Amino acid sequence: MRRPRTQRPDTSTRALLAASTSWPSIGAKKWLVVELKGGDTSDSVVGQVLRYMGWEQRLAEPADEVHGLIIAYQGDAALHYAVSGVPNLSFQIYEVEFGSKPRYLQLPNQPRRNRICHAAGKFPTRDI
Repeated sequence: MRRPRTQRPDTSTRALLAASTSWPSIGAKKWLVVELKGGDTSDSVVGQVLRYMGWEQRLAEPADEVHGLIIAYQGDAALHYAVSGVPNLSFQIYEVEFGSKPRYLQLPNQPRRNRICHAAGKFPTRDI
């Protein structure tokens, strides 16, 4: 009996696991283990991803395939050499572009409040 996918490997937690039913005729699935790194990374992440891939392969059906993907801002030469020697493992870099624009929020169905000054010095609030 297969263990539920909510259990994690003994060593750590994985970032993301995706499943694809790309071969419905034979009932096989492709599993993708994605490891996200926040900055630069080296070849040590390959061992981490292989650990997750091996754990997932133990739970997968015999016809299933398990792939790995490392996503980071940059990778050094050691990472590129390590990834190139492992089938079903790839590396991609991410790019971030950030911008901002002023926006004025208008909430629907919300009454606007207006303060009216009275001669007595009080500031009552009323809906307009």
